[in-house]
Amino acid sequence: MYINLVKNKRLILSLVIVLAAILFSSPTVQTFDITCGVTCVNTAGGVNFTPGLTPVTVAASTSSFSFNFNQPISGIFVDQKVAFTATLYWATGTLYNSGNSRSGAFAVVS
Repeated sequence: MYINLVKNKRLILSLVIVLAAILFSSPTVQTFDITCGVTCVNTAGGVNFTPGLTPVTVAASTSSFSFNFNQPISGIFVDQKVAFTATLYWATGTLYNSGNSRSGAFAVVS
């Protein structure tokens, strides 16, 4: 995920990624919806209403960055292809704004 950050050396941005995924190949549709920053938590009622969220912070003068996160998911996803949409959210204060979104797929291996 890449975002063009506004060049302002005095500004700090708080960033999180919302990852919403779906698995169609099981007998019932399986989904997960998590918000990841320093840690991942289940998204509850939108990013601005998700308790326990700790964003990654970067200086707005940063032109690009990356961060890693881990999230355990149900074993039903093992050996399956999972479709997802990842959306970047950013804030300079307390309310998050949606940014770029990317969709794709990944396989879960055991």
